[in-house]
Order: sequence, then C-alpha cells, then structure tokens
Amino acid sequence: MVRFRPVKQQFHHDPANGSWGDCFRACLASLLGLPLGDVPHFMDKGVGSEAAGVASRAWLGARGLMLVEIPMTGDLDPVLSTIETFNPGLLFMLSGHSRTGCDHCVICQGGRIIHDPSLIDAGIIGPCQGSEPPLYWISFLSPVEPQITAPAPVIEEPRVPRRPPLGGDPMRPANGERLPGGRYHP
Repeated sequence: MVRFRPVKQQFHHDPANGSWGDCFRACLASLLGLPLGDVPHFMDKGVGSEAAGVASRAWLGARGLMLVEIPMTGDLDPVLSTIETFNPGLLFMLSGHSRTGCDHCVICQGGRIIHDPSLIDAGIIGPCQGSEPPLYWISFLSPVEPQITAPAPVIEEPRVPRRPPLGGDPMRPANGERLPGGRYHP
C-alpha cells in the first residue's frame, strides 16, 4: 500500500499574497508514491481545515484508504519516541508548528522526521497552534476495510436430557408405589 517517494510541496504558505501551502498534499503524495499533481490541494484558496478534511477523506476513501489521526501533547522528542515504541518502523505524518510561523506537516519514521516537504525545510518546532492544550497530530494511512461484525451471540438454554414422562404422576414409579420422601430430580 505505502510506496514512499519524497515529494516537495509546490506552494509556500503565504495567505497575505494568495498562496496556501500544500505540505499535506505533498506528504500524501510522498506516502503514496504519487506525483504531486495527482493529489488535490485540499487547502487551496484558504479552504478551512474542516472542509479540507471532508475533501481529503472522500479522496482517500475513493482509493480504499483513510487517515487514522491521533492527537498528542508534550515535547516533540518524547512524542516521536512514543509513536516509534508502539508502532516501530511505520511511516506517519506529523503535524505541528514550523519555524516559519505556521502549522506544517512532515513525514516521520523511526522516532525522527525523515522528510520535510517544505521548500525551505521549515521543520516542526512545536505543537499546532489554535488548540488548548497545544497538540501534535499523528496521522497513519490505513486501508478502509469493511466493518467486521460478528453475528449476535445466540444464547441457548442449557439442554438437560430428560426422561420421557412415565404417564401419570412423575413422582410414582410405574408399579404405582409412592417414592420415599426426599428430593428427586426427574
């Protein structure tokens, strides 16, 4: 599924001059081994993160993929080492704040950043801005599988073998004598 091939972004994030960064698109293209132009620029023209999320989920879903996203707090090095400890060797996207003053997305593996799609290698210096507490976002690409559901369990009454009735009173033997007092189980 993942055919990593590093791709640099085409646009630097500079909304004041009508340019919206496409680091997320470059990360997806890199993870999927696609040319940058084959992945839509989900944030183009200042589309909000909610609308971009809907569009990117639809685009990935049409390709049988989804993003599994995990918010994390703390310092960068412990975040990276925690992900490596529990997901050794897996490629993932990390979103955080870059040294250019805007949020940015890079690719990590092995407890470190292995690809920065920025044209100037802006890096990640802290968590994304605009949330409290400040968060890093970890994103894994995953295949979309049909939801696996087990059939509802069938609860059956215990089956205890029973003797067929003797005819008449079950507390009397076939010869008609009464059984001695006590507790009997048919």
